[in-house]
Amino acid sequence: MTPASYGSRVGAILLDWLFAVVPTILLFVFGIAWAFSETYFGIGIFFIVLGSIAWIGLNIWNKVFKEGKSGQSFGKARMKISLVDTNSRQPIGAGRAFLREFVSYLLNTVSGGIFWLIDYLWPLWDQNNERLMDKIMTTRVVTTTSLTRGAPEPELDVTSSYS
Repeated sequence: MTPASYGSRVGAILLDWLFAVVPTILLFVFGIAWAFSETYFGIGIFFIVLGSIAWIGLNIWNKVFKEGKSGQSFGKARMKISLVDTNSRQPIGAGRAFLREFVSYLLNTVSGGIFWLIDYLWPLWDQNNERLMDKIMTTRVVTTTSLTRGAPEPELDVTSSYS
């Protein structure tokens, strides 16, 4: 399997971020606008809370359930790349996808944000274009030939780039 380019990975991250942030911002804007009026204060607070729930819900659905099951988040599907297990070449499932996100957030919190900086820049000098999280979780992000609903084409060999 061909490792995904750094540019396609960055594109996927940006698309995933936009996927969750656009609806959230719309809910926040309406909520704040209504919260400043005496008549619609309660509705405004409702929309602000709904925006927070939307942010969390959309990210969990996209990065845990969708990407775990199919190997592709919203952004990865549009960039034609997939997250797969290094050994089985199959999507990693919701449990491991959740663990991957949780460990990443945990390491970022403990390091004061340094981990994400290093993690997201790591593929620039890694010969397999892998993030540190890919190495920790034994996953790879690889190119696919189309928008898929499952794993990438099985005839490709993920171990061919390892020494």
